[in-house]
Amino acid sequence: MKSPFKFLDPYQFEDYDAFFGREAETKELYNLVTKNRLTFVYGPSGTGKTSLVRCGLANRFGGVDWLPLFIRRGDDINQSLRAAIGAALGEGPGFSGDVSEAVGALFRRYLRPVYLIFDQFEELFILSKNDPEENERQPFYDTVAELLDADLPCRLLFILREDYFGHLNQFEKTVPELYHRKMRVEPMHRDNLRAVVAGSCRVHHIPFGDERRDPDRILDNILADKAGTHMPYVQVYLHMLYQEALRRQYPQWPPDAAEAPPLRFDASVIDGVGKIEGVLSRFLEEQSLDILQRLKKRELNPPDDLVRRVLDPFVSEDGTKVPVRYATHADGTSALKGKAAARLARQDPALVSACLHELEAARILRRSETDYELAHDTLAAIIAGRREAYLQQERDAYNRIELGYKEHQQAQEHGQTYFFDRRQLTRLEPLLPQLALEPAHAAFLEASRTEAERLENEEKERIARQKADAQRRQRRAMWTSVFAAVLILTALGAAWLAYRESEKAARAIKLADQKNRAAEVSDSLAQVKTRAAEVSDSTATVAEQKAKLDRELADLRAKEAQTAADLAEIKKKEAARAALEAVVSLIDAARRDVLSLRYDAAFSKMKKAAGLEQVKDSVAFELMEIAFFKHYAGQPAEAEAACSLAARLLEKPVTYAPGGFRGALATLDRNRDSRLEARYFPDMVDVEGGTFTMGSDDEEDNFYGTDARPPHPVTVSRFKMAKTETTVWQYNLYLAARGKDIEDEQVITRPGWGWEGSNPVVKVSWYEAVDYANWLSRLFGLAPAIDTTGEQFRPVPGAYGFRLPTEAEWEYAARGGIHQDTFPYSGGHNADEVAWHRFNSRSRTNPVAGKKANGAGVYDMSGNVWEWCWDWYATYPDTSQINPWGPDEGDNRVLRGGSWSDGARNCRAADRYDSTPGNRNAAIGFRLVRSF
Repeated sequence: MKSPFKFLDPYQFEDYDAFFGREAETKELYNLVTKNRLTFVYGPSGTGKTSLVRCGLANRFGGVDWLPLFIRRGDDINQSLRAAIGAALGEGPGFSGDVSEAVGALFRRYLRPVYLIFDQFEELFILSKNDPEENERQPFYDTVAELLDADLPCRLLFILREDYFGHLNQFEKTVPELYHRKMRVEPMHRDNLRAVVAGSCRVHHIPFGDERRDPDRILDNILADKAGTHMPYVQVYLHMLYQEALRRQYPQWPPDAAEAPPLRFDASVIDGVGKIEGVLSRFLEEQSLDILQRLKKRELNPPDDLVRRVLDPFVSEDGTKVPVRYATHADGTSALKGKAAARLARQDPALVSACLHELEAARILRRSETDYELAHDTLAAIIAGRREAYLQQERDAYNRIELGYKEHQQAQEHGQTYFFDRRQLTRLEPLLPQLALEPAHAAFLEASRTEAERLENEEKERIARQKADAQRRQRRAMWTSVFAAVLILTALGAAWLAYRESEKAARAIKLADQKNRAAEVSDSLAQVKTRAAEVSDSTATVAEQKAKLDRELADLRAKEAQTAADLAEIKKKEAARAALEAVVSLIDAARRDVLSLRYDAAFSKMKKAAGLEQVKDSVAFELMEIAFFKHYAGQPAEAEAACSLAARLLEKPVTYAPGGFRGALATLDRNRDSRLEARYFPDMVDVEGGTFTMGSDDEEDNFYGTDARPPHPVTVSRFKMAKTETTVWQYNLYLAARGKDIEDEQVITRPGWGWEGSNPVVKVSWYEAVDYANWLSRLFGLAPAIDTTGEQFRPVPGAYGFRLPTEAEWEYAARGGIHQDTFPYSGGHNADEVAWHRFNSRSRTNPVAGKKANGAGVYDMSGNVWEWCWDWYATYPDTSQINPWGPDEGDNRVLRGGSWSDGARNCRAADRYDSTPGNRNAAIGFRLVRSF
């Protein structure tokens, strides 16, 4: 029996009686959209943005004061916009007239302002192509600009997930006022949730066992010590309470009954469901098992992974939901279309159709006239997180084959050739039996095999010639080594003789030092005897005894006067103690401000602390950090103000020459200045060069599995590597120096846990990491190591600036450098000792260097965040290499090290992954290296 709660469906106009907890947001949104022609509603997935518009805002208008057209992207947002307008005009979905004129006609017909509401607007960036020849985005941006320029009673409302706000740059170029009016929908907090829980139960006539305590028990379980949560989790939790109450209170009630019995949510029901942790994941798993059981009872014989396979096409690469077209046959069965159909081609169509209907009945899938899609984005994130490796491999294989075939066609159009090479074919071969390929794609693969075989034969001939040349060079090198060995033995003999002579000199110096110390002890003893005699003579005199008695008598007479002075001193000390406590509190608050990158707030607190004249050195040290940041952020006035105040507290002069501003900080406290440099710039450790065995035979040591090749020897030269991943403190300094604000969502998207200076920075693309490295090189007076002026970024020969590590450098350092540790993880056998991973990270990044370092003195090379490497992703070569930089071109860049969101296995030193260089992900960061 279904519960009466909304579950994952958005609230509609008719659900207003059960819509609670969003009264303030509804009022704010109404004021925004009635006063502005364009409004953005954004926020994290699951905050109820669509419900706020479809239910809250719609009822505020009353259903008659506006003409809303709700538009989803579909196959093309321009076609969907025209279809919605055509339907409203009664002309059908094939409307092709002028959009602005059509909006005017709608107003004249209905005499109500037209509201074009683009729901789930992020689909434009998730699902659309951005090629110049196939771009749907720019025509849409132009249409919006035309609507805004026209004098029409038309308003536009965009509903968008906040992590796609950064994709609006091109839109803003066409519509400059894009960001002027926007509203962020926050997760629900306790007061909102109380209204939701109490109101929902009241509307559905479900009483509590204890009206005073039970709502708080439910809220405690839902929040689980967090400040807020998302609405889908609340609705699923209420659904599970309903099912638990039905099971406990009416165990024999038929599941297909038309009416529900009277239920109550009492302590036993609430305790039976327990805390909310994993509630959606648990629900999805339970429903998947139930669906399989029901299909087996119908003797359809589903495979164990049927539900996973059917759900997989409904989730994008970014973990967001994807609508999938479908067709309905005469017998009532459903069949998916497009890529989803190809990926399920090897499954029984009747079984797939039955599974789709079961998923719809379980309220996991939602069906419209044209599409199936997941009920909510939160489900998409869970499905993506639980996606089996083989499903990801198959998905990637389809994408790679499709992209390769497209490049093959484009090359032919320009009189050129393009085929997959042997490494690409080797990656795909094990997966081909599971794939249903189109004939054109299969022919392309066969042609690629033929071309790869021809190139391999040519390569074998070239290697044979090189091998003969190498044997000749090896013989010459052998005689050179013999001569060098003779010279080394001669030098060692001379060094031994020098060592013996230095030992003799050291013993002579030590003997003389002992004699001097004995003489000093003798002199001290004589001085003590003389002073003892003087004291004895002095205390023997009567005059001194009398003076002592006089002083004691004077002390007794002064006690009364001293009492008043003592009371005054006590008050003085109490005032000093209160001032000290206030300063300590201000320092703690300022440190939290700096951790959260609020330097102006920290400076304000330290100015107050300076006026209290307590622990001046501690206050001065906090001011030095503020001055350090402001200096490099290009704010000299603020930097000098903080530096001057610190100098006054330390009672030291401020001298800006010859070392400039940094010289002035060093004169105040050199150690503090050094620690600040290590905090805000990479703290580099020398990694001695050497030869190591790179890679692993284990097919699970990389994301795709099929890339595993026999390990091969690689030699790397000496280099410097940052001890830690680049931190938020460091990257924020770079942004500030560039005149950018880290809190600006157009610059960098804020992760869910917020910005904390000591954590590794995330959501930085490969390109942005390279730009940071070049900026840092110029700041330190080094020639940038990467040339970014051309279409392809290239390393600069002979440059010693900062850069991303090559994959070989990264793995060599992760294995301990010259020590070559044999641990599976970087620094140890126990993942919990060296890595932040899925099961100890609290689903977020953690401060760098919080775990044990590895043998090279480097931290967090296992876990915390994936780290960008320089190399294009490819399978390993079969031969040994010296300082490899990877392929000259490719699709994705290498990522290494695992992250907070991965299992421990993905955090091993040999594990590898890849991603498009433009990807900005909450699990991806980077660290830098320098060549010698």
